[in-house]
Amino acid sequence: MTIFKENEKKLKFVKVYGRLYEKIQNGFFSQGTQLPSETILAQELGVSRMTLRQALSVLRDDGLIRNVQGIGNFVTRTDNDAPSHLTILSNPIYTSCSIPLENFEIRHALEVPPLALKQTMNITSPAIVNSDRWYRSGDNVLGYSLSLTPIEVITKYNIDLADSNALNQFLDKDIYSHAHKSTLLCRVSNAGNFVATKYKISTNNSFIVMSETLYSETMDLLNFSKHYIPIHLYHVQLQLTR
Repeated sequence: MTIFKENEKKLKFVKVYGRLYEKIQNGFFSQGTQLPSETILAQELGVSRMTLRQALSVLRDDGLIRNVQGIGNFVTRTDNDAPSHLTILSNPIYTSCSIPLENFEIRHALEVPPLALKQTMNITSPAIVNSDRWYRSGDNVLGYSLSLTPIEVITKYNIDLADSNALNQFLDKDIYSHAHKSTLLCRVSNAGNFVATKYKISTNNSFIVMSETLYSETMDLLNFSKHYIPIHLYHVQLQLTR
C-alpha cells in the first residue's frame, strides 16, 4: 500500500483512495470483481471523475486493480493475497494473470509434429495432439494457450481424445502432477491475436507469451505450450529468501 504522511493535508484523491482501498480489503469489491463505471463510481463517492481517476491510478500502482482497455477496472488482489507461486508446477496462465480466468473452450487435432519441434525438442514421436484453449473472465476472452502433446503421453495416461473435457482437464491441471521439471520463458509478443485465431483477446496487440516445456522424471517431453495473456494483465509477484 502506498503510504501517505499523517500530518499532510489529505488531498481529495487520497480520501477516495482510502475509501476504495477499504472496500477492496473488506471484500465489498472482491477479487475479480469489476468496479462500477467511472461515472457511477464518481457519483457514488461524490467526487469529480478527475479525482476518481487519480485515486484509481494509485490503486493500479499498488496492484490492487487492473484496467482492461475498453472494458473497465477489475480488482486483482488484496494486500493479504499470497504471491504468485511460479516455483510450483501449475498452469502459468492462472498464476500470471492479474484477474481470475476460467477455461472457456478447447479444440484439438492429431497432427504430424512440425520439423521445428522435432529439432528443438528432439521429438521422435510420429504424432502430436495440437490443442487450442481459450480463457475468459466473464464474457471476455482474455487468454489463449497452444499446446503440443506427444501421442505417447496421451496413450500413457489413458486420455480419451473423443472426450474434450478429459483432454482439457489433463492439459489444464493433471499433467502438472506428472511433470518432474518445467522450463518457462516469458517474452513480450505482438502475435497473440492472430495466433489465437478464433477470438481477439487484446485491443492493443501487446502480450506476454510464456513458452512452457514440461518434462517427465526421465526427462522425456510431456508437453510444450505457449500461453498468451495481454501485457496489461500480466502480474507476477515473487517471494525471495536468502
